[in-house]
Amino acid sequence: MPIVNNGMYIETEDKPYEAESAYYIDFQITSALYSLDKMYSNSQINYSLFKNKYQYYHYYCDHLIFSLGQISARFYVTDKEKKNDYIRKRKEANIRNFSFSEDKYPMLSKRIVRNTIEHIDEHNQKVITKYCGVGGFNVIDNEIDEEVRQALINNRHLHPYTLNFITNELWIMRNEIEYELNLIALKNELLMLQNDARNLLSLATDMFKGE
Repeated sequence: MPIVNNGMYIETEDKPYEAESAYYIDFQITSALYSLDKMYSNSQINYSLFKNKYQYYHYYCDHLIFSLGQISARFYVTDKEKKNDYIRKRKEANIRNFSFSEDKYPMLSKRIVRNTIEHIDEHNQKVITKYCGVGGFNVIDNEIDEEVRQALINNRHLHPYTLNFITNELWIMRNEIEYELNLIALKNELLMLQNDARNLLSLATDMFKGE
């Protein structure tokens, strides 16, 4: 894994500091993996905190998407950021340091899902206005009534945000375009990126221990 020799985030009189990006990427990966673990956990849901299991799933899906957005933000350079040399160089350094690419990390590169929570009211309103539907968050699993399950599957355009345990996907409807986030592939990508983040973090930490 390449290391940027002249630093990215904090340039001091002594040495460039490489650990910041690795720490926060690792933290958000840990948060995302925890959310996935809770979603797939067979342990009893704490109903003292949640009204029902669907609210429980909604909570952890929201936190998963938030973490994915934070990870994506470390690599994606917006049009506005391209004009800022400091930010652009930071993110380009991250891309090199972690060998991050859409081919290598197709699930983590799906930036379309990151705004699902922040703009869920807008997505729901479009569904309500155009289709007289309710929108919102839904769950498809083996316990759901078959008629309801088929309605959710056959009418995805009415449901902007659906967790499908049958296919292990998170379905996002945005501007009448369907997106699928494969949760199994996503977990594998998170673990792969986490390994690189921890290796880089360990290396950066060891540099300072040796002084």
